[in-house]
Amino acid sequence: MPVWAGNVYPEENSMPIKRMAGIVTALLLSSSIPAGQALAFENPISSPAVQTRLGASSALLGTAMAGSRIVAVGLRGLIIYSDDAGANWKQASVPSQSDLVAVSFPSAQKGWAVGHGGVVLHSADAGATWVRQLDGVKAAELAVNHYQGSSSPRCRRAGRAREKPQSRRRQPAFSGCVL
Repeated sequence: MPVWAGNVYPEENSMPIKRMAGIVTALLLSSSIPAGQALAFENPISSPAVQTRLGASSALLGTAMAGSRIVAVGLRGLIIYSDDAGANWKQASVPSQSDLVAVSFPSAQKGWAVGHGGVVLHSADAGATWVRQLDGVKAAELAVNHYQGSSSPRCRRAGRAREKPQSRRRQPAFSGCVL
């Protein structure tokens, strides 16, 4: 019997590959998903972070001091904090599962954390609890609402400058307006 790297060649196995593929397919199709239903996508921006006991051993991407408290942020919305120089950690309540990449505390109580998907979180209690101030979806919505139509004075000015080419006003290179 020929052997390659310690394994038997596939064509010499007792179970043909096509039969094995059929069994695997049948097992996948008979999984716990009810017939006619698809798995729904959960946006990590709007899903709260999952509580875990492994926070201190998880990948942490940013740290800051909130007074004497250490606050650290990481993947899947993880925010942990320590009041005893890192000997013990507690996980904060976080409204987003987006990966968080930076945190800053300009004062002992108020801080901000930012992450993927344009997520901006704010804490007013030294990092124990967080609220979402902004995310990429809301930022895009605000930008579209701001620049649509003539509601913005900047857009009205840009429109007038284009209508009057003899105008002495200098036209901006990009007005940011949809005209």
